[in-house]
Amino acid sequence: MVARPGPVRAAYPAMVFSPPESPMVFTRRLTRELSDGEKIIVERAWQIRFLREQGFIVSGSQVSVDVEAPEKLAALKRMEEAKIERGLFPLRLSDNGTITDNRAPSHQQAVQDAIEFAKRRVEDLGASAAAYDAKRFLAAIQNATAEHMSRLPRDLFAPQQLNASEEQDITLPNGDTGSVRISFTAEISGKFGLLERAERTVTTTLGEESRASGVQWTLVAV
Repeated sequence: MVARPGPVRAAYPAMVFSPPESPMVFTRRLTRELSDGEKIIVERAWQIRFLREQGFIVSGSQVSVDVEAPEKLAALKRMEEAKIERGLFPLRLSDNGTITDNRAPSHQQAVQDAIEFAKRRVEDLGASAAAYDAKRFLAAIQNATAEHMSRLPRDLFAPQQLNASEEQDITLPNGDTGSVRISFTAEISGKFGLLERAERTVTTTLGEESRASGVQWTLVAV
């Protein structure tokens, strides 16, 4: 893989992280583009609270789920709608709002992990595939990167950057090249130094085939 420099990262001015004590609604919206152009969209919402305790503890429970999927994936839609995700909270934050759990990588680490995982998937498929199939490779790479990029960034609740992007080339088993582009944007509240909205998008391109997936997080008062 060959890295291509992205645009200069823009950082926020220093702000004091001071989340409100009242309940808030945290939403995560996952979008996955399918090979036929249709999409699966899964949006979950949690009611959360920031509790001051040697930094902060973020407690929360799922309050809603909404799933959009094509009819052919009706069984998957029903399964997602019935699922209650309990593993996200509680979370511990430092005084400046950074997630201290090791499961939450920095943006740079998440990007590198996703790219390395995609590279391994290409190598695995190249070693096992009887014939090269661009759509198969595209799906495998996209799934690999999307899985990593849905993880919470370490600075999600107190974003340190306005935007960031990385793009890397991928060499395929037949000698062709493709690319993986990962971008991140965020907005914060000037009053609380707290997340309002953030979005991460992964776009994978192989030849004339391109596919995108993304995750969007929002945080609003109840």
